[in-house]
Amino acid sequence: MLRTSQALVVSQDSHARPVIPCETTDHWLLGRACLLLLIIHQSGSDRSKDGQDERRLTKTYRLTCDDVARREGLEPPTARSVDKRSASNRSVLVRTALLTWRALSVASGAEGSSWIVRMIIGMIRPQREEHQTPESGEPAPSCQTSGMRERGDRIELAATGARALAWAGGELYDVAAGWMRFPLDGSPPERRHTGYGPSFDAAVVAPKGDLVALVESTGTKGLLLESTGRLVRELDRSYYHASAYRYPLALFTLPDGRTGLVHCPKQYNRLEIEDAWTGESLTAGPEREPDDVFQSRLAVSPSGRYLLSAGWLWHPWGCLVAFDLRQALADPRALDRVRSDVLDIRGVIQAEVSGACFVGDDIVLSTSSEESDPEEPDDLAPNLLARWSTTQRRYVWRRQLEETAGDLQPFGGGVLSLYRHPRLYDAASGELVARWPDVATGAADSSIVWDKASSGPARIAVDEPNRRFAVTDGERIVVIRLNEGSR
Repeated sequence: MLRTSQALVVSQDSHARPVIPCETTDHWLLGRACLLLLIIHQSGSDRSKDGQDERRLTKTYRLTCDDVARREGLEPPTARSVDKRSASNRSVLVRTALLTWRALSVASGAEGSSWIVRMIIGMIRPQREEHQTPESGEPAPSCQTSGMRERGDRIELAATGARALAWAGGELYDVAAGWMRFPLDGSPPERRHTGYGPSFDAAVVAPKGDLVALVESTGTKGLLLESTGRLVRELDRSYYHASAYRYPLALFTLPDGRTGLVHCPKQYNRLEIEDAWTGESLTAGPEREPDDVFQSRLAVSPSGRYLLSAGWLWHPWGCLVAFDLRQALADPRALDRVRSDVLDIRGVIQAEVSGACFVGDDIVLSTSSEESDPEEPDDLAPNLLARWSTTQRRYVWRRQLEETAGDLQPFGGGVLSLYRHPRLYDAASGELVARWPDVATGAADSSIVWDKASSGPARIAVDEPNRRFAVTDGERIVVIRLNEGSR
């Protein structure tokens, strides 16, 4: 028996093309095995004792990462682009599929060759009507909706594999799966492109809707995409502890109307502002020495005036910092100081910050369950929800909770908390308005998530104009519409 790490490309066109082995440790053996597969495909020779396999060979096939991982119990392989025979872990071309798997046993000899073919066939799911590699508008291959249930204020869709949800033009998409659209009437999903790879798991939509950022929550890569799905440019962040905490990125509208991007492309603690479309730096110039904060969970106020970062610093300890973007665009060093005129950081440091978001220009924050030692009347306590006024420079209300609210998201004129399940709080008072205990959102309560990346903000997409939000757990999507007067 030979053991080899292999990569395989299978053409999805109606006419077979040469198989391209990439990044293999035994190109010759795999090439012969794949060539044999294509010879059988083209000649119709029966090298399988299974008549069903023979019939399958009269069709074209698509390999997917999920197929191999699920059916063979292997480590999840990496989808890669084969454009110009180069390898990239960021995309897969339409009409091609490349898989890499490890430690695959391959037998040699005449009988072994036949066995190799059957083994490869066993890893390939035959195309069916609902499993085609689509052009625009064709049915989607990897995520399926087998049914839809509508009850009360919600719609439930079966959606295996859904992850990076986003609303665009009133339609719900899984961006990572190639802009897969989920019709809310329960009809089969459709997607525009091939997926971007399994590591991308969160989407951020620009306020104008012209751009979407697709990121690896606990990775270093990001993609800026047009709303049509066209790639604008690739993004990177510092590798330093990137596997531990959420990717720091926000899209917003600049004072001149352009879409801006704020992220950390050079250092984990250095915020940069760019023209999102061109990459032009708007914070270049003076030498900078930023404070030692791991920036994360960035958000910009609807007015474009303020920026917040709900990241962490070494203890580790969740923290919150806020900046005036008008000052930052005039002098980038305004982004380097933990202390600013926007937020009284003392009370925030005394308690660990679990989440934060903007309501207008004000900041609503939640604290974690970690014990703290308040020293002053304004110091925050554990499991607290509070609203900070950026104009009055004080907390206008505080509400003690039984457990942390976790990540926060503005929604319906209120604040949506995402710890374990969604709960909606009145932004004017902190009063609980509604909750959905049967909709799981994960147990992340910090920017440090490790293996909890698929939780909180990574699971949810808010459609503010239509007062609804969508949540996925990777098996179903629940769309909840907020009714007027919901209590």
